[in-house]
Amino acid sequence: MRTWRSNAALASLGYQPNIPITAEQFARPENREKWIRENEMKVLQFWSDQHRETPIDILIDVPFDFATESKAAPTKELSDVGPVPIVTLPTLVAMKRAANREQDRIDLENLRLYYPEEIIF
Repeated sequence: MRTWRSNAALASLGYQPNIPITAEQFARPENREKWIRENEMKVLQFWSDQHRETPIDILIDVPFDFATESKAAPTKELSDVGPVPIVTLPTLVAMKRAANREQDRIDLENLRLYYPEEIIF
């Protein structure tokens, strides 16, 4: 599964999932569907003691047109891994609005502080 190749790249930088999970568990669609349904899980977050200021979220389910977004997505150079696509701000805001969990509402308020000139809020 392509995602777990990305996870191996993250592991090489000291990143690990914030929950105990194996590649095999994540690869099974029925597990991801259960986590979405029962836990409202949107992403699998990775963290690193070496990069505490930069947690990385891997989407559990892609709630947008991937082809369109990947064409518009900016990239960020990630150490020896190379360019990593980053979801666009309008798509991130749409996903946060749709999820509408407490943390998503907090995130939207913080995004408004960082991007006060944007009209997408």
